[in-house]
Parts: sequence; structure tokens; C-alpha cells
Amino acid sequence: MIGNYFKKASILYVIILSLGGGWIFLTTLINPKVAHQEQVFPYEGFLAPDLQLNTPDGQKLQLYELRGKPIVINFWASWCPPCRVEMPALQKTNENYQKDGLVIIGINSSYQDDLPNALSFIQKNGLTFPILLDSYGVATQIFRVNALPTSIFIDQNGFIHKIVVGTMPEALLRSEISALFLQEH
Repeated sequence: MIGNYFKKASILYVIILSLGGGWIFLTTLINPKVAHQEQVFPYEGFLAPDLQLNTPDGQKLQLYELRGKPIVINFWASWCPPCRVEMPALQKTNENYQKDGLVIIGINSSYQDDLPNALSFIQKNGLTFPILLDSYGVATQIFRVNALPTSIFIDQNGFIHKIVVGTMPEALLRSEISALFLQEH
């Protein structure tokens, strides 16, 4: 009796796999352009999703427009102690690597932060890299950020090289930036 169950389950499994494989094959025949495009996912090794957010003074910045440059995106909030700890290292790194073409972007999770506190934090820390406001949590959702701080390293070709969740020591920051400049796709 048990043998018949496993035999039927195996046959069903083969049928399901065959149908799935057939569907994939048919969709590549119907629309080969879509089947062979680079896939965009917020994971290491995949093309980074595009996003467009505003700075506190209302200017728009679109991630896609920065292609050709290595990018570090740091998601943060003013109430987040680890975010406050690593921000001076990000500012220092920005000052040291900006001339080499590195772009550091701070994305304030303003949908879960107090905007006056965030603006005060930016000013007190003398942050000179672009700060974008994620007022509705769109960027957080697109990049699937579950914890603050989260830093995303994107190479010159727009591929995500590394995602670091949590406080990042300055040595790790510099190491990942060096790897970005060496990264090729």
C-alpha cells in the first residue's frame, strides 16, 4: 500500500516538473527578449533595482542615472544607535573616495523617522553625501531592507556586489569599496 503511494507521488512529481519545464520553454519561444534580459532583484549578484527619491530640498535623484560609478547606499534613521555610530565613517569615506568616482547615498527611512530629527542629524554630522528621503517606504520595500542600518554596495555596471546588514566597521567599509573598484561584469 505504501509502495503504491510513493509510486503515484513520483509520477505526479514528474508530471508537474514536465509541465513547469514546458511552460518555461514556451515562454522563451513566445518572448525571447524578456527571457534573456538581465534580471533585477535586490540580491547580491543581481542587477540593482532602480529607484527615484527626493533630497530634503526637493531635488530628485535616480539610481539608474549613476550607472558607471560604484555606489554605496546606506539605509538609516536618526533614532537608530548603530546608524549614528557608522555615519562618521561613511562621511570620511565619502571625502576620501569621492574624487575616485564613488557615490555614497544615505537613504533616510523617513517613513519611520522624525524628519526634523533626521535633518538635525544630517547638519550636526556635516554629511555632504546625498541624503534621500524614503517618505513612503518605497526604497525600503524595493531593496527588501529589514533592519537598520543596511548598506548595499553596487558596482559600476549596476550589479549588487554586497549587502551588509547592521553596523559596519570602517575597515569592512573600505574593504568592500576596494572590491567595488576591482569588480567587473
